[in-house]
Amino acid sequence: MRRVLPALALLSLLAGCTGSPPSEEPVPQPFAACAPYGPADPSRPSPPATGQPRPKTVALPDLDLDCMAGGQQVNLAALRGPLVINVWASYCLPCRTELPALQRLADSGRVPVLGVIGRDTRDSASWLADELKVSMRTLYDKDGRLLAGLGLNGMPLTLFVGADGRASVYHGTALTGETLDSLVEQHFGAAA
Repeated sequence: MRRVLPALALLSLLAGCTGSPPSEEPVPQPFAACAPYGPADPSRPSPPATGQPRPKTVALPDLDLDCMAGGQQVNLAALRGPLVINVWASYCLPCRTELPALQRLADSGRVPVLGVIGRDTRDSASWLADELKVSMRTLYDKDGRLLAGLGLNGMPLTLFVGADGRASVYHGTALTGETLDSLVEQHFGAAA
């Protein structure tokens, strides 16, 4: 009986995560506008050179993605850093764990943060964002074209985009605030 109760609790929790929100409730729109993203800002300083070898980087694919808040599409290949891009989905449990740390980084203003909802529905992602109080600028990638363009499959995925538009990939366990701060300093320097 002791083993059955935790299993039942877990099943009921998971069942609650897979359902749809009631249709009579309007879907929340917690996301900020994506207008600041576009061509590189020449006034933005490059990160300082650290003298250490740079991690392997990837080019962002030439994709136009819709902003969750509406407005013009954003071309990923045109983005320049310093910028943190996080790919997430409502059904991804590690994504749920790390989203609050990413929102805190976005709120801090140290470095811009851009979310990309991949392989999910707008409604499910909006409900989760509303629940977790996530309002960072976020793009919508229904078919997972960003992941495919990078040759990657799983989430969560975080990209640290440099001034040259190339991105270092973090594809591991859910980020904590401490780990995220360390990676931001590693990629962009202490000034970020």
